[in-house]
Amino acid sequence: MATGGKANAMNHVAMLGDSIFDNGAYVGGAPDVRAQAQTLLPGVTVISAAQDGAMMTDLALQIRRIPDAVTHIVVSIGGNDAIRASGVIDETLQRLGRTRKIGTDQGSVSSELCEHGWDPVGSTGSLGLLH
Repeated sequence: MATGGKANAMNHVAMLGDSIFDNGAYVGGAPDVRAQAQTLLPGVTVISAAQDGAMMTDLALQIRRIPDAVTHIVVSIGGNDAIRASGVIDETLQRLGRTRKIGTDQGSVSSELCEHGWDPVGSTGSLGLLH
């Protein structure tokens, strides 16, 4: 954990979230976000637990998959929740008989991270995380 405002050295980054990070299916053979981050951060291990289609309620499982060696986490999530909330896919889901409550907010994501030993820092809707 970071204490006294001093951050740990970044040497192992985990990306959590949705297709913003798990974008391999959308880049036509070009490097995905994880590969680009790895190139931009030489000497840092960059892993991704992000999953295309993930929603905020899926973050708890992604958080549990973070290896102990990870020093920093980057989270990008919410786009699929927004689409669901907009009604764009509600009708299709109702026809399929699959509905899911949206209700996870940044506060509950922060709580989940804290329960797993992470210290959320940041504001205005974004999370920076230190272990």
